[in-house]
This record gives sequence, structure tokens and C-alpha cells, in this order.
Amino acid sequence: MPDADPSLHRAADLGQRPVRRALIVDPLSTGRELAPEFRRRGWQTTAAVSIPWIADAINREDFDEVLIDEPGSDLRGRVRALAPDAIVPGAEFGVLLAEELAAQQGLPVNIPLPDDPRRDKSAMLHRLRERGVRAMAGELVRTPEELERWLTAWGRYPVVVKPARSAGSDSVSICHDAPSAHAAFDAVAGQRNSLGVINDGALVEEYLSGQQYYTNSVSIDGLHRVHEVWRVDFTVADGRPLYDREVLLGSDDRHFQPLIDYTDEVLTALGVTDGAAHTEIRMQGEEPVLIESGARLAGASDMPAHRAATGTNPVELLVDRYADPAAFRARLHEPPLRRRHVSAVALQCPRPSTATVAGLDALHALPTAFGGPALELRAGARLRPTVDLYSVPGILYLVGADAASVDRDYAAVRRIEAEQLYRPMTESEQRRWALARRARWIRVRVVALPSWTARRVRSRIADRPSPT
Repeated sequence: MPDADPSLHRAADLGQRPVRRALIVDPLSTGRELAPEFRRRGWQTTAAVSIPWIADAINREDFDEVLIDEPGSDLRGRVRALAPDAIVPGAEFGVLLAEELAAQQGLPVNIPLPDDPRRDKSAMLHRLRERGVRAMAGELVRTPEELERWLTAWGRYPVVVKPARSAGSDSVSICHDAPSAHAAFDAVAGQRNSLGVINDGALVEEYLSGQQYYTNSVSIDGLHRVHEVWRVDFTVADGRPLYDREVLLGSDDRHFQPLIDYTDEVLTALGVTDGAAHTEIRMQGEEPVLIESGARLAGASDMPAHRAATGTNPVELLVDRYADPAAFRARLHEPPLRRRHVSAVALQCPRPSTATVAGLDALHALPTAFGGPALELRAGARLRPTVDLYSVPGILYLVGADAASVDRDYAAVRRIEAEQLYRPMTESEQRRWALARRARWIRVRVVALPSWTARRVRSRIADRPSPT
């Protein structure tokens, strides 16, 4: 039998606990908070990057090492030699690679299933139906003819058309007739989505008109702890749903327990056994129906606001599952707790604009303004029109002792946006900004290419004649 890691012997000789290692795959968005929390518990941290061009977005100071999955890197071999004690995804980008690496290492991991139903939303619907769990009508269609056949068979509008493997309300359209459904299909099929994947057709679904909610959960060995239930409000612009605000529910809400029970069914059906999940649901009448579930933390979340409202937060609970599984198990059946009222308000910029000093000062002055990216905006920041979650200028967390104070400040946020937060850009400003963004896009992707490809691309750029 091969000898154990020498560092473990040294730790034992010194009477210390062995140093444990966490590998975080694509630590972006809320996943940025995982490494600091693991390190606070005494763990070493390594980042793995599934797509080279996102490497520059990682907080490298949080990691002992950053591994990039690119040709010639032998990522899997390096992970095998590293022998981490836990592997978790930091964002939707990294879910599949994190599960592959955890299975390779024999670590706790969700059940492998054909067709990736934890990523592919079409396979997700089929999996629920197979397991006898309530699911909406929907189908992956790859041609306009397949779309037309589904629309004819379904015979009702509106319907939803979206990518089957994406996130963040990317290219989601609510269609009220066949022409708009075909236009939405054309805009999705064959296009690269927000996760960098080329869409294989599009997913067409029935439109669920009820109130939307989501749950956040952490699982251990097939047992699920739902620790938050949120109501999600939307507005609709040009047939696209735009996030309005999210409101943390208390146990007195009549849908609270049914949403928790349904989440448990969904996670079990999808083979979620270990780690975080973010599950989006709509109520149809009195029945919860899944929109989609992701096997990772919810994105764009402010952990201090979650802690202020509930006494803990999703990142702490996820790290608890790996760093202290016995303590996590002991709290599995604790009911979700709301200590304070909280709303997460998504700013909505109607046109290309810059942020104003007066508007930002007004947001900061709101009595319940607590945190979130909206409070990090700087005066003069250039903002594109809001068309999905990725183009939201910022999210503002409002935290208060009662619902009325939070609701008042939510209404004030919308007034500030309408009256003073956004200064529309001139046409010349928009042109200069578009050119700058294009140049930045090229730089990021050329830098992130494998070295031999990057050299070829850079040489071609250098050989081009300079504009006169």
C-alpha cells in the first residue's frame, strides 16, 4: 500500500489536524465567497477553471493555485495528485466539471444520470415525469417544423422559448402567437448562449402564469435542507421577463411548506445528493411546478444580507456540509428562519446610460439599504439597457425590521431610477462605448486562448496594416 501524504504525518507528529483542501470549480458570482469561507475554517483552496477566458475574473489571492482546463494542461491528472477533500462548483459554468472531478476522486457527488438533467432543462422535465414528479409541458425542438408541430399539438398561448442549457434568463421569450415563437426560436437555435455553449435548437414550454418562487438548499448523502424560500416578482418588456425584486418568505406564508416539500421531491428525482441547489418554481393554482433547478449556489447574492435576515447564509451552510458534516446533519431538520425582512431589488436601466451622483447618493440614503452590487456602482458608470439578469446594473438588498419599511424603500428605488439615476448616453458616447467593449472582448479571448493559438492570432493582428 502506498504511503500516505507526508504532510499528514507531519501534522500528526505536531498534534495538529491534517490540513484539508477544497477545489472550487469556476468560483464566480456568489461562488467567490466560497474560498474565503473555507480558508476561515483552516482549509487550503485551489481553483479550477472550466473555460480559459473566465480565468481573469477569479480572485486569485483567495487560492493557493489556479488550474485551467485547456489543451495540454492535464487538469484531471493534476487534481488526482492534489487529492482534494472536497470539490464544489462555484457557478453554473463549473457544475459538470465539478461533478466529473468529484467522481474521479471518489468524493461525495450527485448521482450520474444520462442526458445531464441537472443542466439540460429538456432532460430535466423528462426526468421529473419519469419519476412521477409534477412537471410542465415542454420539448426540445431543433427545427422550425418541430416547433410548429409542438405549437399545433399544444394549441395554447402564451408559450416560453429559451435555451435548454443556459442560465440567468438568457434569451427567454414569452410568445403570444406562432410568429413570435418562431422569431424567438430563430434567435436561440444555433447561437452561443451565456454559458458559452452553442444552442442545439431551443426549448419550448407551456407558460406558467402563477407566482414564481425559488428555494436555496444544501444536501448531504441524499438528505436535503431547504434553508430559504423567496418570492420572485417580474416585469415584462418586449416579451422578455425582467427581474423586479425577490422577497424572503416567512413560515407564515401559505405556500412556504408546499414549496419546501416539492423542492425535496425535485432534488431527489434529479439525483441531487450532495452540495448546493437553487430551484425555481411557479405555483399553478395551489400546485408547485418546476421551472428549473441548478446544482450550485444561487448567483448574485449578498451573503451579509442573507446572514442579517436568517442568521446564516448559503455559503456558510455549503461549507458546513464539507467542513463539519456531523454538525450539518444535526441541523438538517431545523426549519428555515426569517429574523428580518429583506428584498433584493434588481435595478432596471431602460436605455444606454451613465449613473449619476445624485441618483447613487439617493440609493445610499435609503433607510433599509443594506448592500449588494447596486451600492458599488460609481458615478459615470456606463450601463447598457436591461434585457436579462446579466444586464441588470446592480442588485440592491433592502433589510428592515418590518415589511412596510422595506416596501417603502422598494417604491423609492423605482422613483429614483425614473427621475435621477440614469443619464441617457448620446449617440457618439454609445458608439465609443461599443468600440471599447468590442476591443476588450477581443483582448480577453485572445489572452485566454491556448498559447499556440494566441500566438497565431496575435501575429495576424500585428501583420494588419494600421488604419490611416
